[in-house]
Amino acid sequence: MKYRHLFPALFALLVNTSIAELYEFRNEAGQTIRAEILSATPEQVSIKLENGRTMLVNNSVFIQEDQEYILKWIDAHPTQLKLKVRFEEKPEDEEVDESGSVVTTSILTRYDIHLQNSEPFPITGCEVHYLIFKSKGGVYSSSANQGSFDELPEYLVQYGTSQMDDLPPNETTTIITNLIIVNEFEPKGGGKDAEEDLMGIWVRVINEKKQIVFEAKSSEPKLKNVTWYDPYAETKEEDEDQ
Repeated sequence: MKYRHLFPALFALLVNTSIAELYEFRNEAGQTIRAEILSATPEQVSIKLENGRTMLVNNSVFIQEDQEYILKWIDAHPTQLKLKVRFEEKPEDEEVDESGSVVTTSILTRYDIHLQNSEPFPITGCEVHYLIFKSKGGVYSSSANQGSFDELPEYLVQYGTSQMDDLPPNETTTIITNLIIVNEFEPKGGGKDAEEDLMGIWVRVINEKKQIVFEAKSSEPKLKNVTWYDPYAETKEEDEDQ
């Protein structure tokens, strides 16, 4: 077997210390090791041996029963992926509307979401869901072009999704959001100017089982009191009930 040389090396490392959730893994040759699962994908599993050392092993090393145990563990323990994230605001265009009593300057911008895989294994089959938040610009917001933003009691929010490319270890992928419209308002006859504030972006990475495996916000202070918003949640629930 391709990986049978791995087991003697593993056994040599084991010591009689106690760790939580130990499982006895076995290969086709009948060799066994006791270890704790730290994280897993359908292809690979990261395990912690009894001596505290961690190793990344292909699931195919183990017998079928143990491979099924790993899959059940994945269902019960959504792994929080180790990703490094960087948000970049990218202005693209500016439009001015002077047709009404208020001069509205609409700034078109977007976010680039840079995600780097810090796991020792490839990340596959994930989607990126994001929310972009902006404040309301006083009484003028209701009449201004909001793009695809939805109006909530305290702020405006745009929801978007994108499939994430398969991501090898240490590689980076970039998700480009939809265009965002941020407005500035200036009354022609005098009065108080107003503007919308781009509060930030909240990102979730969802795996094939629809589990949240990573999330991050661009600005914790500004997004401290916001809640996750999915405009399609009710439709999804209806589809599941049918």
